[in-house]
Amino acid sequence: MALSPTTVVWLVLLVAAVYVGYRVAYFLRGLTMLSGLAEDVGDFYGKVFDRNWSQVLARRPEDEGWCSVGLWPAPDGYGQACGQLVDRMLEQCRMDQVQHLLDVGCGRGNSTQRIASAYPHINIVGIDVTPEHVAIARERFRGRQEAVEFVNADATDLSMVADSSQDIVFALECAFHFDTRKKFLREALRVLRPGGRAVLADICSERRSRALHKKAWPAIAAIANRISRGLGVPVANIMDIDEYREMVASLGFSETSVVDINADTSEPFSRHALHCLKESDAVGHALDPRFRAYAEHNWHYILPRSSRYLLVALTK
Repeated sequence: MALSPTTVVWLVLLVAAVYVGYRVAYFLRGLTMLSGLAEDVGDFYGKVFDRNWSQVLARRPEDEGWCSVGLWPAPDGYGQACGQLVDRMLEQCRMDQVQHLLDVGCGRGNSTQRIASAYPHINIVGIDVTPEHVAIARERFRGRQEAVEFVNADATDLSMVADSSQDIVFALECAFHFDTRKKFLREALRVLRPGGRAVLADICSERRSRALHKKAWPAIAAIANRISRGLGVPVANIMDIDEYREMVASLGFSETSVVDINADTSEPFSRHALHCLKESDAVGHALDPRFRAYAEHNWHYILPRSSRYLLVALTK
């Protein structure tokens, strides 16, 4: 028996409503998991994150160890994109004048290795707060001739670094995690020599998402702030690009440059990462549910739609 047009319309609406309801429930469940990361953020980022990130994104040996969005296009894949981002940052460093460079948030030493290979004559100190990352970075440089050392330390307390001793403070996609970013930049200003530069690849909020933290109802703002803490972003670091520019201008640097490069970084990376996630699912990789919530929400919504990726150069 043929269905009437009205019945067909109602069936289509019913199916659409069920699908939308499923997606909303899935989205809210993911937000709940992200919110829960605020309770065990150290365990998540110290153990779960690294393993799952590599499982999804490290398709080739040169992809291993990187943990940034990279600079695209990159025909040879993720590792190439990450290396290109380091190179773009180095263009802001005036490397012909550099003897001492501080690689803050160096992770497993990929960025340090890229810099040291291109500029073997300079002295580099890599700093990271995660002991496991520092151990991997040291092993990466075992037997090499470059003047490189690694220190397990908090970027907001660089007391082991003398005043006015560094030509460059280099921070690849890490300052938004520091508690707080402003405290780190004050330390960077202290350790830089006159004329030295702090060069960052950093992330701030898109203006509309910033309003969730600043102007929303208290209950919504509280949830948004908790999710940010779960993502490893202190609430004090949540600011849009205008607030970011005001913040760095207030610190005492002689020159400041804050450029939005989102279209060449977060947006293409998110497309690439989601494609890799689908391929990972297709071959049956088992991911930690917390990482899956992080990946899907970060790569679907937060990076491409709710944040801005910045290239920052600050001269003392």
